[in-house]
Amino acid sequence: MRMKKKNTWVKRLTAVMLGIGMVLTPAASSGITYADVQETVGAATDSVTGALRAASPAQVNISTGSNANSITLDPTSMTVKVGEGKTINVTGAVTATSSDAYGIAWSSSDTNVASVQDGVVTGESAGTATITATLTVGTSTVQGKCEVTVKAAETSDAEYSLALISADSLELKVSETGTIKFEAKATPSNAQMTPILNDDYKKDIIEAKLQGSTVNITALKAGNTAVTITLKEDNSKTVTCNITVTDDTTSELLPLSATDMELVEGTTGKIVTNPALSADVKVSYKSSDETVATVADGTVTAVKAGTATITIKADGYEEATCKVTVTAKQQPEPELKALKALDMTLEEEAAKKIETDPVLPEGVTVRYESSDKAVASVDAYGTVTSVKAGEATITVTAEGYVPAKCKVTVIAKAAGEITTGTNVEVSVSADEVTITGEGADQVTAEHKEAAIAKIVEDFSANTNAKANESDLKNAVQVELAEDEKAVVQLNSELKDVEFKAEVKDNGDVVLIPTKLTFNVDVTLEIVKDGVGRGKQKVDNKDITGMITFYLPLPSTITGNRCRVTHGSDVFTNQTILNRGTKDARVRVRAGHFSEFVVDSFEDVKESSSSSDSDSESGQGSSSGGTSKTNSSGQWVQGAGGWWYQNADGTYPASTWVQLVWNGISQWYRFNEQGYMVSGWFTDADGNRYFLHNQMDGTQGYMYTGWHQIDGIWYYFRENVGGPQGSLLVNGTTPEGGIIVAGMSGI
Repeated sequence: MRMKKKNTWVKRLTAVMLGIGMVLTPAASSGITYADVQETVGAATDSVTGALRAASPAQVNISTGSNANSITLDPTSMTVKVGEGKTINVTGAVTATSSDAYGIAWSSSDTNVASVQDGVVTGESAGTATITATLTVGTSTVQGKCEVTVKAAETSDAEYSLALISADSLELKVSETGTIKFEAKATPSNAQMTPILNDDYKKDIIEAKLQGSTVNITALKAGNTAVTITLKEDNSKTVTCNITVTDDTTSELLPLSATDMELVEGTTGKIVTNPALSADVKVSYKSSDETVATVADGTVTAVKAGTATITIKADGYEEATCKVTVTAKQQPEPELKALKALDMTLEEEAAKKIETDPVLPEGVTVRYESSDKAVASVDAYGTVTSVKAGEATITVTAEGYVPAKCKVTVIAKAAGEITTGTNVEVSVSADEVTITGEGADQVTAEHKEAAIAKIVEDFSANTNAKANESDLKNAVQVELAEDEKAVVQLNSELKDVEFKAEVKDNGDVVLIPTKLTFNVDVTLEIVKDGVGRGKQKVDNKDITGMITFYLPLPSTITGNRCRVTHGSDVFTNQTILNRGTKDARVRVRAGHFSEFVVDSFEDVKESSSSSDSDSESGQGSSSGGTSKTNSSGQWVQGAGGWWYQNADGTYPASTWVQLVWNGISQWYRFNEQGYMVSGWFTDADGNRYFLHNQMDGTQGYMYTGWHQIDGIWYYFRENVGGPQGSLLVNGTTPEGGIIVAGMSGI
């Protein structure tokens, strides 16, 4: 029976040990053997201590024979460094008569700070965590806890840096306080780092206290000293701040005054002091009532109506005050609605009612007034009656609306004819213009508005820029019925202006235009029964010829040359006609219309034979004939090819011209539109010529002598036997060769 009991106990205890992953070994300290344990366990009051060791180094002591399960951890608190491991010892007791298996489980409240494996705690990162050991006997559990603090590891090869954040010098008056701020860094960031305030400063001049990364300074008496901060871990890292303490009772303050100011709500003003304070003087400002006026760096902002006093304190100066009086902002006038009156075209003795957008509702008081009643009159109901050919503007004034303008164009009675005209407008907003130059920061809204108003005034008076162009009638063809008439109009609208601001010796700011952007198009309007049907924009594909016209320029431009850019066409060194007057303009020639940019204004010295006055001569040569020109000019590539522009803006057309290109004088042929001819050409006299047709930088020059064209040799006369460059047909060359039908048998 005894042996049976012993075997039963051994089986149960072995099962328990295997259940928690442990083995039972002799307890070396007590001298009790495994056999002793087997014989003495049985009664509830018996107690024996056995050494139970898991696979990890954690020490676990279990005793049996108690009346309740318990567990104790040793230690209950510990400190480890990052990467270091420490063991927790466990002492436990279980009820001897319990047949349940038991085991121990480990856990950490924050595995990022400390991890645990079979009772071994490892520091992961600086911080605190709680390690819990749970003893489970059957369904019963008891716990033990250990509080763990993890500290950053001390790194012997860490790199350090130390730098001042505040200035490297500090000036204080006696009894004043100040701070020195620094920044210390270590790599790795968990390395030990200890700033030290050196004890070598003069303690009778200042009191210094280190607090974190700041040294607090209290000035005690006048004098000079220095505060040095270093690092305990690397004393080669050090920063120093020089400190000067002054006693203001020893210096006499200079007088200071400030000019009072008046401001309107929402505006700002700069405080003016006498004398003016230099930038290196420390100045502070304070408002007596920030609900009325605020101040920052000497700039006062008016908040609401009232008065406030700005106090100015400056090092070395007496205290001064500036009285600020703020007046209420005037309420803006009610915003008017936009109104547009549609332009109209009328024959003489016709009538039409003005159309507005939007249509004015009944009950609104409307007034109409004509700028020239001899051209067009208007009655109280807005009906316009044409009197004679010309232009007049009807002003429409309506309550609650912005006044509108209706342009009336009156044409003479003549059915079946086409009338041409030119219209110039300015639609530039002063708020959107670009200002450059040394005085740009002094330009106000009033400057911009005045500059735009000057351009409007100049363009309105520029009658030559509005002159009718005969090219219009030829370039835009339209078939008309006997009772119809057409009005073709070239429209130039200034859309944008860039200015350069110049400051004169007297301080005045002057705006000089540097770039003007025009939108140019052609419109066509059919007039029937004396009334126009409305303008329609003519598509570029329906313009069959070149049109010469003028772009008006402001009188404030003093240069005599400019550049005109139109798409890919660039016309440099263009003459400005009548510069400096209200009739200033530049001549332009184009066969398609969109945006034209005029810029690069410069004053080019003229030769004694040159002039910037207007000249209408040279607008193309008559067809046929031979011409030789010695005037300077430039090649221009347009939509129809290359053409040559003379210095005065004219161009050769339907003619031969001898020009110098890259130092070589050659003959060129220009067609009736003014474009350079290339390839085969038959002149009016029946002679055939060949103009170089390869785009190799020499295109267009006239061939002379022998040339192979498309595999066939041809001879073009050089100096005798006919016009130079003409093809030799059925003749003999100077070398004695026979030419048949123009082709050589070579």
